[in-house]
Amino acid sequence: MSRTTWTILLACGILAAPVQAKKSVRKPGRAVVASFYDAPQRSSFASRHKEWRGKTFAITYKGKTVHAVCRDSGPYVRGRQIDVSRDVAKRLGFIKKGVATVHIRPVK
Repeated sequence: MSRTTWTILLACGILAAPVQAKKSVRKPGRAVVASFYDAPQRSSFASRHKEWRGKTFAITYKGKTVHAVCRDSGPYVRGRQIDVSRDVAKRLGFIKKGVATVHIRPVK
């Protein structure tokens, strides 16, 4: 097949150019920016989110996942979507960093 014929067939959609398959990596939920706070609640695995108050969800950071209960509404700092308790931040490993991009997904 000549180069011209090949180009015409590709342009008309009769032939498809070879496409490399992309490796699919499933992210565990929505990526959001998280910070931590000192939780005065009974549960040490608490969090604050504006939309998910009263729900339990999984928070994943660098392969570690923790389940936390959303006890309150917040955070009220621009650019942050979730606050987690100090214990959650310590368990996930971003206590020294202070702010991290985590993945969240509802559990219940």
